Amino acid sequence: MSNVLITTLGKGRRNEDGYVKTKYRLGENESRETPFIGQALIELIPEIDKVVVLGTTGSIWDAWWQVDETLLEKYADFLAMLSDKVQNEEEDVSALSELSDILSNHLRKDVECKYIPDGLDEKSQLDILQVIDGIGVKGDNVYLDVTHGFRHLPMIEMLSAFLQKNKYNIRHIYYGALEKSMDGVAPVIDLKGLLNLQEWIEAVAILNETDNVMTLARIPTMKDFRADLEQYQFFIQMNNVGNARGSANRIRGMINEGRLPPEGVLFKERLLKVFDWGADQEYAKRQLSQAKAAFAKGDYLRAIILLNEAVISSYVEDSRRVMDIDCRNEAADKLYKSNEDNWHILRRLRNSTAHDGMRNDRLEKKIKDIRRSRENFEKGFKELIKWAEHQVK
Repeated sequence: MSNVLITTLGKGRRNEDGYVKTKYRLGENESRETPFIGQALIELIPEIDKVVVLGTTGSIWDAWWQVDETLLEKYADFLAMLSDKVQNEEEDVSALSELSDILSNHLRKDVECKYIPDGLDEKSQLDILQVIDGIGVKGDNVYLDVTHGFRHLPMIEMLSAFLQKNKYNIRHIYYGALEKSMDGVAPVIDLKGLLNLQEWIEAVAILNETDNVMTLARIPTMKDFRADLEQYQFFIQMNNVGNARGSANRIRGMINEGRLPPEGVLFKERLLKVFDWGADQEYAKRQLSQAKAAFAKGDYLRAIILLNEAVISSYVEDSRRVMDIDCRNEAADKLYKSNEDNWHILRRLRNSTAHDGMRNDRLEKKIKDIRRSRENFEKGFKELIKWAEHQVK
C-alpha cells in the first residue's frame, strides 16, 4: 500500500525569472514557495512515497528546476530540450519517462509523469478518468491536488475521486486558493468533505428508489444512527411494524435533536418524511402506505404482502392488539368467511405469487389474468388498492 500524491500541472505564468511562484500554506504555520502546488505538497506531506504528475503537452514540465538549481546544473541540455517541447506543446513520451526517472532519483520517491488530454470533449474527459483509474492499486492512500490545469480539470478530478473512493482511501483533496491569499500566502483548502456529501447523494438516491436505509447506515459520519437504521431496515424487511416504529421514533428523535452530520442536514426534511410514521399508531394505514410505495417501485411481491396485511390490520377489532397473532388470525378468518371477492383475490394473489401455484376454482381466471403481464398486474392491483383504501379507515 502506497501513499500517493496525484497532482496536476497547468501552463503557468512567466516573468524574467522564469515561472511565477506562489507561496502555499498547508495547516497553520507551514508554507513553501513554488511555481506549482505539487512541489510544496511533496515537502509538506512527509508520508508521501509516490507522486503522479499529470499534465498536457503545454504544461510546465520544466518548472521543477526552479525549486532546485542543482537539477538545472546537472541536466541543462535535457531542460533546454524539455522547455522547447513545452513551448511548442509537443508530446514526447520518452522525455516524460526520463523526467520521471530524474525526479524519482532526486526526490527519493517513486515519481511518474503522465500526459493527459485537454478534456475538451467527452471522449478525452473519459480518457482522463481512465488514466487516474490506473494510477494506483486497491487500498492505496491517495492525496489529490486539483489546483492547476484548465478550469474544467478540477471538476473531472473531483469526479474521479467520487468514482475511486471504493478503490482508494482518499485522504485529502487539496486546492491551493490563490484568490484567498493573505500577506502573500495562499491557503491550501481541503475539499474532502465533498466526498461525504457525495455519499449522502448516493444514499438518498437509493433510499428514494428502494426505501432501503442501509446505505445511510454505512456512511461513516452516521455512526450514532447506525444501530437504529440497521434495526429499522431489518424490522421493515421482516414486516415487524411494531419494532420498526420504535426504531423510527428513535431516529426521528435524534434528527430533531440536531445530531445529523453537517452534510446530512441538507437532507433533513427528506429523512423526517421517511420516519414520520414513527408517531403513527394506525398500523393499517402505515402498511397501506408501504404497499403503495413498494408497488410504485416495482417491488410487487412485497406490495401484495403489505396490502394483504393492511386489510387484516383494519379488521382487528381492538387496535391496541393489532400485532397480536391471535387477533390477526381472527380478523383473517372473518375476512375469509366474507363474500368479498377482492379479499379472496388479494389473498390468492399473495399465495400464488409467493408459491407460484394456482387453483382451479371460480377465481382462477381472474388471478391468471392479473399475473399474465405487467400491464394486467398493475391495472388489477390498482383496483385492489382502491378497495383496500375503503377498508383501511
